[in-house]
Amino acid sequence: MKLLLCLKCSDVVKLRKSVTYCECGKSSGRYLDDINAEYRGDDAMLLVLANGSLIEAIREQQRKGDSELTFEHGVYAGQPEGRKFTAFVIPESATSIRKLK
Repeated sequence: MKLLLCLKCSDVVKLRKSVTYCECGKSSGRYLDDINAEYRGDDAMLLVLANGSLIEAIREQQRKGDSELTFEHGVYAGQPEGRKFTAFVIPESATSIRKLK
């Protein structure tokens, strides 16, 4: 699943076949087909949530409940950690995306 991140307003929105805008309207993007996407905005970036990894994390949470691991530092110290899954920033050189001017 591709997500549009606007660094201007910190909004994150799921890409769709129709053009999707961030909250401030400075960034937008859309799927061209099931894999390829285009986006625009000086402060726009695309992210990917690896669907299989996300689904497995959800299933593990449903099967096992909360993890016994807790955060050791920061504002969530002592709170249970959630299930982890793979996500990454798509590099601008990726062939499945096109940044529009």
